[in-house]
Amino acid sequence: MPGVASAISIGANHRIKVEPRARLGIINNNPTRMDMEEAARMAGVDFILNVVLNYRKEVVKVVAGDVIEAHREGVKIARKVAELRFAEKADIVIISETLPMSMNLYQASKLIAPAAKLLNPGGVIILAGECHEGTGQLDLVNKVIYEMGLKNYLPEEHTILLVSGMSEDTVKTTFCPKYVPSLEKALERAYEIAGKQASICIIPRGGDLIPITGDEAEVDW
Repeated sequence: MPGVASAISIGANHRIKVEPRARLGIINNNPTRMDMEEAARMAGVDFILNVVLNYRKEVVKVVAGDVIEAHREGVKIARKVAELRFAEKADIVIISETLPMSMNLYQASKLIAPAAKLLNPGGVIILAGECHEGTGQLDLVNKVIYEMGLKNYLPEEHTILLVSGMSEDTVKTTFCPKYVPSLEKALERAYEIAGKQASICIIPRGGDLIPITGDEAEVDW
């Protein structure tokens, strides 16, 4: 769940992303996770074997046992690996990741959440992903992932520039329709939007990062 569930169940699980605690890094009382765990119990899952990886994709911890208790043990280590505190946010956030997350926009869009947590209002996210397999299911990318999920992380005023191998016509159909042919052009455009003195944050391995900002110091994770 959601990968081995029906389309109805997957859709219901994704719609929960609009809830305030359905956010990156939150485990306790996260309604999306609670829905997944309820499904696992209903399906009779009684044993899991999970691994925690570092940014080099090396195994740093193996946990096994109860579907919830073993997972929580893995979370303790994963936080030490993935969480990074930032003193301040930025006007321009450049984020990228290697395969498989850069294979299409459906996967690469997952990088928007960590980038958005570090973005100032009116700022620009430059999403760098080859997307050699295209957008993925476009309605799902635009309406479910972006509209229902990612907007909850983003400031009301924001711009997303996608640097990819997709054509201009394809990019125009996505939630980031302002086509830029290269990272250099994207940065030029970002400075035009955010200002010449804009601050920049560069995240080369965004899929491995959970940013923690000052205003989240007391969050019940």
